[in-house]
Amino acid sequence: MSGKTDILVIGATGFTGHLVTRQLNNHRDRASFTFALVARSRSKLAALAADLDLSAQIPLITLDVTQVDDVEKVVKTTKVVINTAGPYWLWGTPVVRACARNGIHYIDISGETPWIKDIIDEFDYLASKTHSVIVPSCGFDSIPSDLSAYLSVRTLKQRLGLNVETARSVTAHKFQGGISGGTLRTLYTHFEMVPRQKAIASLQDHALSPASGAASPPIKILYSMPYVTPRIFGSFLLMSPINRSMVLRTRGLLEVNPSMRSLKYGPEFNYEEFLVAPNRLAGAIMSLTVLALGFCLSASSTVRWLFKRLVADNVHGPSEKTMQEGFLKTTNVTSSVPSSTHPETVAKTVIRIRGDPGYLCTSVMLTESAIALLDTSKLTPLAKQGGVLTSVSAFGDELVTRLEATGRFEFETNILET
Repeated sequence: MSGKTDILVIGATGFTGHLVTRQLNNHRDRASFTFALVARSRSKLAALAADLDLSAQIPLITLDVTQVDDVEKVVKTTKVVINTAGPYWLWGTPVVRACARNGIHYIDISGETPWIKDIIDEFDYLASKTHSVIVPSCGFDSIPSDLSAYLSVRTLKQRLGLNVETARSVTAHKFQGGISGGTLRTLYTHFEMVPRQKAIASLQDHALSPASGAASPPIKILYSMPYVTPRIFGSFLLMSPINRSMVLRTRGLLEVNPSMRSLKYGPEFNYEEFLVAPNRLAGAIMSLTVLALGFCLSASSTVRWLFKRLVADNVHGPSEKTMQEGFLKTTNVTSSVPSSTHPETVAKTVIRIRGDPGYLCTSVMLTESAIALLDTSKLTPLAKQGGVLTSVSAFGDELVTRLEATGRFEFETNILET
């Protein structure tokens, strides 16, 4: 292979990797970039290429990501890495290390807060020196949450001025989609292999943020959306810890970097989110069910073994029909801190996604993020510097523009009249 490819997909033969490859190959700007595919199995790569009718010019590379020297050599052949090979707790660190060392940009779909905390601690400074942009959680975890809060804050600043500070921010997700074995195996890995103290530490307020801030609301059995009518009720969402952590990392990065302070959320900003339920009773039952499952997986190795053997190892991902019929509606409301010049003001943002958010549209989010990294001149000042960032702190408004151009994403934001 002569010269660098623009994008390298690691884990290309997995469920999400397959979708990312398809998305790249069919992209509206396909002629403007090159890409290569990486997996452990040569035969599976060949089968993927045949299934998608890929050009013979697309490199197919076999790699064992536990072999550090091999990872380094492969990463040096590209500009941007899309890593879909999880669980990242097991397989992700060598790839991030190689990217940070060599100034290569990196994105993934990790929802593993303890691992993300580790890579921030280990590689953030190094990446800022090599100008490597590392953005974990570039899918359903956690782009809709991060963007919805950001767009609400931006709308408040446009109405009230750049110095306005924000307070309460609440997001409600309503979605339909499927699940894959890889996601379930990541859940198993979290409870089976991550040290308990490390897992607990990663759940603390602002654990991923460079700046401390207001305390987050506690976990609830029943959630509700403030400021809107009719009331929206919901349950605890399994993704909420990672999404909250990434939103608060965005808030912290904007707070401590002078080049981003016109976008800062303020010290009183706090965030929570939930899964929309049909009514109060359903919300409470759904919360209790999820929390009980989490307790059982945490407390019992037998339950974990049964979960892996009977559930995770037997789920192979949603069908194409299920993915096409899926959807996401993310609603965020964020309030301003009242001052002598303006009362409390509330902004509302709605993101609508056509397609399964966890897989089909996660592949879209990954693809658009990767292509955006090919030209950092359109991105934020932090992206030009490098480091372990978030979707908002790296891509800013460019990601909104790119996602809207796909035809699968709609963004609407306004001030609520009170």
